[in-house]
Amino acid sequence: MLDDGVSTDTTVTLHGFDNGRTMGYRVAAVNDLGTGTPSEPVYVLIGTPNAPTDVAVASDDGVAATTGATVTGLANGTTATFRVATVTAVGTSPWSTTTSGVPGRPSTVTDLVATSGNAEATLAWTATAADGGSPVTDHLVEHSSDAGDTWTRFEDGVDAATGATVTGLANGTAYRLRVAVVTALGTSEWVEVEVVPATVPDAPASLSIMAGEGRLTLSWQTPSNGGSAITIVHVELTGDGGTTWRSFEAGAGTTSATITGLVSGQEYGMRVRVANAVGTGEASAALSAVVT
Repeated sequence: MLDDGVSTDTTVTLHGFDNGRTMGYRVAAVNDLGTGTPSEPVYVLIGTPNAPTDVAVASDDGVAATTGATVTGLANGTTATFRVATVTAVGTSPWSTTTSGVPGRPSTVTDLVATSGNAEATLAWTATAADGGSPVTDHLVEHSSDAGDTWTRFEDGVDAATGATVTGLANGTAYRLRVAVVTALGTSEWVEVEVVPATVPDAPASLSIMAGEGRLTLSWQTPSNGGSAITIVHVELTGDGGTTWRSFEAGAGTTSATITGLVSGQEYGMRVRVANAVGTGEASAALSAVVT
């Protein structure tokens, strides 16, 4: 038992111990009725520093360098795990938490973006900021249409360019695309992006036209939306044989339209085109009729 006098303080500094020796301590409270049950003991190794924190690893060709040391003689492409302890004249601290790195492995590309196209997607990215000590020789590109359960390699040859156009995709299908950096020493981790290829809708087909008193009614069949939902329908009218056209807008699901206020006995032509988020598709064939 150590006698530190009479005090109600909740801290105390004790002196006179040998560095490097493990000491156990416990505390008990005292009042007029006696001494309470001692606390659970705590153990302290006298004189040792705390363990290091925030240990990080950066990779280079055959070298893994922490923020305070360079470790050589490592195998490129093989994961190495590191820990650090602090040493003083008094003793050695506990080990830090471990951290791992792969010597020679490049870091990932950044700023990966995908632009939708007709049955394709165009990728662009920023080159890796750390090639691991070996020049970039290629970028691997893969795509998945099942949320990443399976992947298909896009064969675009060996190329260190910072972009690629992935073809052979299905319009209207959601894809995940991913890119990895390749050097002579290894391959980086993957970076992913999502895209839905699409194009403008097809031209409407199966048209029919019916004339009425001062009116014309055009009907059609909804075309393929090109992989993107139809947003609007444009119905067009000409009274001069197609030299000029007036356009009327209809809702996305429209399959027939009637234009009124026309001159009886005059021939008019009608056609229709459909739009989505990508743009407006080609016009259908024009049908003509004489207003009654």
